[in-house]
Formats: sequence, C-alpha cells, structure tokens
Amino acid sequence: MTKMIWNEAMKVGVEELDEDHVKLVALLNEVADAIATSQGRDTVNEILGRLMESMKAHFAREEDFLVKSGYPGAAEHQSEHDQILRPALELQARFRNDGSPMISVELVSTLQCWLDNRIQGADMQYGPRLNTRAFLLLL
Repeated sequence: MTKMIWNEAMKVGVEELDEDHVKLVALLNEVADAIATSQGRDTVNEILGRLMESMKAHFAREEDFLVKSGYPGAAEHQSEHDQILRPALELQARFRNDGSPMISVELVSTLQCWLDNRIQGADMQYGPRLNTRAFLLLL
C-alpha cells in the first residue's frame, strides 16, 4: 500500500487545521503500515478508531472555523465531510465486525485519495478567508 506524503504545498495556512491534516496523514500511514506488516486485527482496529476520532474532531473544528468566518461554502463543506465520514465509519464497523483486512485496505486507500484531493482542492479555497486578521483575532 502506498503511503501518503505530507508536503508544504498541502498547507492551507491555518495552523490548527494544518496540524490536523498532518495528523490525519500520519494515522493513514500508520494504518497502512499495520496492514502491510500484518500487525493483526486488534491493532488495525485501534488505529482505525484513532483515525475516525481524529477525522470527526478535525471536521468539527474546520466547520466551526468556516461558520465563524462567514465562509459562504460552509454548509456545502460540512455536507462533503458527512459524505466521506459516514461511509468511512460504516467500513470501519464492517472491518471490526467481520475482520476482513481488505475492508481496511479499501478504507485507507479511499481516505488517502479523498484527503489529498480535499486538502489540495476545497480546503485551499478557505485558507485566505481564515487567514484574515479579523478571523484570527476570533481564535
């Protein structure tokens, strides 16, 4: 499984959100490593659990920032989060319940593609608004 590589071009310029993105990339890579080295179902489940919790926390933080900043695409952004989180949680539950390592590979691959496209697409669009002095004073 290919690892996701964080690079400076992926920075949206909002420190808290960039830190979240780095953590999500690291967790995706940790899951990939656990699968590649056959670390076992319990280990993969534990890492997937941390990944899902980190995704939920990041999405909540990002959505809060977008609402507070008056970002015009905040509702759509939240809807897009729901569209990836719901199936990711379902895949996690399927993996946890039937133990199929292929589900975790599918989940990691899907999330890697989604996160990379998301950061370099929609997330880059909100960076300038969230980096205004007025918004940063709200934090």
